[in-house]
Amino acid sequence: MASAAAASSSMDASNEDGFDLYESMDITSQLPSSVELESSLEEAVAHRTRLQAELDSLQAQFKGGKQRVEDLTRRVCILLQTAQLEIQRKDAELQALVRTHPQHDRRANTSLEHQHRRPRSPDRRPRRSRSRSRSPRREQRRREDDEGARGLEAARRR
Repeated sequence: MASAAAASSSMDASNEDGFDLYESMDITSQLPSSVELESSLEEAVAHRTRLQAELDSLQAQFKGGKQRVEDLTRRVCILLQTAQLEIQRKDAELQALVRTHPQHDRRANTSLEHQHRRPRSPDRRPRRSRSRSRSPRREQRRREDDEGARGLEAARRR
């Protein structure tokens, strides 16, 4: 206890010297008032209530959207199955027609484009086939490339 008394007397002595560490700090002015705390709490509660309402709304939209997606998926699957069955039915029908009428085989006929072509008139000249000759410009480039290659070969030999 004697040491505690000595410590307090030394603190009193330091206070007398004007050296107080906590003197410049005004703690009460830095703390918010109860009115400010209450208004802040009310704002936080209102914000939470708005967020909760938004969350509920989004969850309801998600649930409705999920049901709609499931319904659309089911309908698309049914349409796909129907289309596949229709294709199988038509293919079987075509196969039966090919068996009963072999002259109408799709592979034996030419395409519709060739079936409806006008006959060629006798005074019309036949089309010229494209020759494999190169254009003069290409021919000139080929010669230049050949000459350049020969020049490189000659330079390598030296």
